[in-house]
Amino acid sequence: MKNQTIVITLALSLLAIVGESFCQTGSNSNTQNGANSQNSGRQRFVLLKNDVCFIRLDTQTGQSWVLKSSRNENQQVWVPLKQVSSLESAKAWLQEEQKQRAQSETRLDRKKFSKWATQVLLKPEYGNAKSAVRRWKSPPRISIFGGDEKHKKIVESSIKKINSVLGQTRFGKIKLVDDDDQEAELRVYLTSVRNFLAIAKKHEFKIPQYNEGYFALKWDSKNELLEGQVLIAIDRLRGQQLEHIVLEEITQALGPTNDSDMFRSSIFFSGRSFPTDLSERDKILLKMLYTNLKPNDKKSQVERAIRNVFHKLEKHKKTQR
Repeated sequence: MKNQTIVITLALSLLAIVGESFCQTGSNSNTQNGANSQNSGRQRFVLLKNDVCFIRLDTQTGQSWVLKSSRNENQQVWVPLKQVSSLESAKAWLQEEQKQRAQSETRLDRKKFSKWATQVLLKPEYGNAKSAVRRWKSPPRISIFGGDEKHKKIVESSIKKINSVLGQTRFGKIKLVDDDDQEAELRVYLTSVRNFLAIAKKHEFKIPQYNEGYFALKWDSKNELLEGQVLIAIDRLRGQQLEHIVLEEITQALGPTNDSDMFRSSIFFSGRSFPTDLSERDKILLKMLYTNLKPNDKKSQVERAIRNVFHKLEKHKKTQR
């Protein structure tokens, strides 16, 4: 489930509040390499961005700030950036930051994976449920409600991607059954956003506002998942974003219920990124959930499972050399 607050909107509103003018450049923009230089002499505050962050530069004093997530992940704050004092150094810093982020995405680091995995696995994104692993005891049957053939093919494609991982486990593959099957444990509603509240009322759960994709789960006292609903606003979502949301919500309905701001390539990334495939991390996490973990496991069991998984990965690497 994506937080619909777009960071750039926040950045612009912050600048507008204090009455500052700015110019904006981007990594994919022709203005990044100096098209705004004619304006920089008369504009004191400049906002630069790339795919991962924003820098705000005071061209008169040389002070700069970077926009970062606060401890409350739904908020962003401006943090002083001592390394940057000019447009040139700001652009260089952004390029290096993007390079390091890209390297971090491809490198599997156990400590970072552990932080990310415990965040994604142990607590739902909404609500006050206790921290614990929640997963299905047996593969849920999935039924589609609504949508046309194009939308249903996206659901089928998402299930195929998930089953490419679950098929490697004893748990086995999830199964798509006939449409409109109320007996299915997991129901995927392809509908307009105005129908969300009625579906939520029917299945007795509350839905936050401003969600174009959402899932709701029920579990027992042992934290075994019993049933779930996935809601997709096909009147609002198109193309890559639709494919991403369908895959994300169905995957999260299997147990990895939280988002994270750590890895853009992950299907669970909380920012404005729309991957349409499970990343290698996502696959490792999903396989670990249904191989090494049980319902109601806590943080210590998750960390032990991660150590075991990474031990096997390292052992496998050595045999490939």
